[in-house]
Amino acid sequence: ISMNVYTKLAAAVAAVLAISLLANIFEGRLANLFEGRQSITYQNPSFLQVAEHKRIRRQPQKCPETLLREYPDCTVVSFRGNIPIGKSGLKPAESTFSVMAYTGLDEKMMPKGQRFILGWRPEMQETKSTCRGQDKVSLVHHVNAYMYKNLKLPSGKAFSDGSPELAGLSDLDAVMVVSNDKLAGTYILPSGYGIPANSPITIEYHLLFPKCWDHDLEDQVENSGMDLYMTGTPTKYPAALVGALNFNMDVAPHQGAVDYVTRMSAENIQEKILSNWDASRNANVLAANEVYPKMLTILAVHLHTHDMTYAKFLEVVNSDGSIAFRSDEEKGGYGLKEQSFLNLAEKGWPELSLKPGQHVQQHCKINSDHLDHSLVYGLDWGQEMCAPLLLVGGPGIDSPATLISTKDTHFSILGRMLADFAKDVAHEMSSLTFAP
Repeated sequence: ISMNVYTKLAAAVAAVLAISLLANIFEGRLANLFEGRQSITYQNPSFLQVAEHKRIRRQPQKCPETLLREYPDCTVVSFRGNIPIGKSGLKPAESTFSVMAYTGLDEKMMPKGQRFILGWRPEMQETKSTCRGQDKVSLVHHVNAYMYKNLKLPSGKAFSDGSPELAGLSDLDAVMVVSNDKLAGTYILPSGYGIPANSPITIEYHLLFPKCWDHDLEDQVENSGMDLYMTGTPTKYPAALVGALNFNMDVAPHQGAVDYVTRMSAENIQEKILSNWDASRNANVLAANEVYPKMLTILAVHLHTHDMTYAKFLEVVNSDGSIAFRSDEEKGGYGLKEQSFLNLAEKGWPELSLKPGQHVQQHCKINSDHLDHSLVYGLDWGQEMCAPLLLVGGPGIDSPATLISTKDTHFSILGRMLADFAKDVAHEMSSLTFAP
């Protein structure tokens, strides 16, 4: 083989080696470059960055088309919690798992002049869990909006129970203008109705932590909130939220099935809502709106419970004790249908108008055999609420305090009643069978 051939072969080998070396160098630089880009573009952002990204991405916001057709000035007023939790944030009191936090709604975001709320849409966050084996969890148990006498909190800062800024705060004087419970969906008021919201609005958050939560780990921010649909155009009729609570609930365990009842009495409804209306319209029957067009209309309802209640239903009762309306039983507990505010048509109920002399009551069926403790009212684990909340509308309503009653309750032991009935039937059958 000539030297020329060796020279060409050596040159070819050198070229291959050079190409391989350059490829390796390029591949390494490309990998390093990609890794560098990845560390910048795809690094795990902080939650505040994510929240800000979502906030920017959702702009601009607008009201649903159905509302814009009726109220062209409809405005979306958004708020988010910005509630600090963790080692340096808000924590539950000892032996509890709940945190109540309050903040003001920025008035600069709201329509000028008169203001009416037409509906709302929840925007709930899932928070990184500190419990072993749990990825994320929704901490918000409810978000409500109220108007309080002589209270105007700044926006952008959360105040917990016991803060001096909340001194004198009373649930009995609170005017609820928005209600959203865990897993509830969007709610829009019926056409022609709006909830007056002309006083400063306070947002109330209830956070319920899992029992395994470690509050001494990393700081986080709970940033759930809502989009409120508001108008500065007066609606045809005002609407108001009215309800009752069961502060004196005390159901002992191992009694079988219990029917717990929370009432809004005729006297309190008369005093809070109907006092300025024509007292001569005292027919103790429930009628459709076309019969009594100026009476108090029940627009929507939420029969609120926790997960200790397995069934619930609503009754409207006349002054003589007869039943004017009884709804079908619904499942208790949590879910979109169970916790959402719904208009009567959405629930399949007839049109209802409430007259003086009537009262409204919610039934909550509870299996006390599943209890290992006395069941009481509360917002923590192992506690229950049997709390009817109605949206009512009609001429002359002037933002009444929401709570109609707090201790107008009673219960019957269904399991014991059925057992006693069975014993009576057995005794009668025995008498008939063995009679001489």
